Amino acid sequence: MRMRPRAVVAIASTIPVVLGGYMLFDGMHALLLGSYFGPGIGPWAFLVSLVGVDPASMAAPFVVEGSLWLFFLVSGSYRWWWAWYGRVVTAIATLWYLPFGTVLSLVQVAVLVRYRNLFRS
Repeated sequence: MRMRPRAVVAIASTIPVVLGGYMLFDGMHALLLGSYFGPGIGPWAFLVSLVGVDPASMAAPFVVEGSLWLFFLVSGSYRWWWAWYGRVVTAIATLWYLPFGTVLSLVQVAVLVRYRNLFRS
């Protein structure tokens, strides 16, 4: 099934805004107010604690990763040759963010790879 180019671009642009924007917001919330937004930490906390990382110390990485999502989205709109690679790498690097980030990252990688000609200059 072929999707219309506008729909593909809309999907691949919405994911960074939603995921990157939320990660940036949540990380800034934790840095400024001392706790993540919402009723508790998500399932990703168990995963990062398995590798010896304290979930409370993930606020700065959230800010960085959220910013990268948005940075590569904007870079892609300028058609910079490296933006597609940055978008793919950032999505892969967000697979740990269970379940929200994992699902959206997988969709993002699939769309970017399947329709790479739309996103690469």
